[in-house]
Amino acid sequence: MERKSAMCEVKFESILANHCAPVLMGTKLSNLISLSKAKLSYDEELLEKYKDIFKAYGIAIEKLCECESSMLLLIYNEERLSRYIQKPRVRAFLKDYGYETIELDACLLTLKAKLRHFEFPHEIGVFLGFPIDDVIGFIKNEGQNYVYCRYWKVYARPESTKRTFDLYDGLRTFVKTKLMEGYTIERLMREVYQGKEALHSLINAA
Repeated sequence: MERKSAMCEVKFESILANHCAPVLMGTKLSNLISLSKAKLSYDEELLEKYKDIFKAYGIAIEKLCECESSMLLLIYNEERLSRYIQKPRVRAFLKDYGYETIELDACLLTLKAKLRHFEFPHEIGVFLGFPIDDVIGFIKNEGQNYVYCRYWKVYARPESTKRTFDLYDGLRTFVKTKLMEGYTIERLMREVYQGKEALHSLINAA
C-alpha cells in the first residue's frame, strides 16, 4: 500500500513539474491541471497532503470540477490572484460575466457553478493570471487572429510575453531536473523559498 502511495506521489509531482512549476516557484499566479483517475490512483489524502505543503507558501489547491474519470484542479497563489482580480479593468470584466462579488472565494464558487453546467467559460483566463488584454482579445476574436501562442494566445505586447514564456520554460526545466536528481516538491520549495536554491540566474536570463 505504501509503495502504491509513493508511486502515486511521484506521478503527481511529475504532473506538477510539467504544468505548475512557475506557480510553485512563485512567478505565475495560477495554473490548471487535469487529472485522469485511471492514470493516477487519486484519493483525498493525496490532495490534503499537498494542500498542507503548499499552504506554507501561500499556494492553494481548489478542485473546480470532477467526474467519474477525471478532475480539474486550480493551483494558485491566493494573495496574488486575489490582488489581480481586484484590478479595476479585471473587476469590471468579471462583473460583466456574472461575478457579482469580486472576492476570490466567491468568484471561485461562481466559476465552479459554471463548470458544473458544462460550460468552459472563456473568462477562466483571468483566474489563470493571463493579461486582461489577452483574455478580452481571445473572446473578441473567438480564439483566432492571435499574434503569438505558447502558454496562452497572445493579442498584446508579444515581445514581453515571449520573455515571460521563456522564464516559464526555464522554471519547468529547473523543477523537472531537480526531481530527477531526487528532490521532492516539498524539499525543493523549502530550499527555494529559503534562498538555498537561488533562481536569480534563471529569472535574470529571461
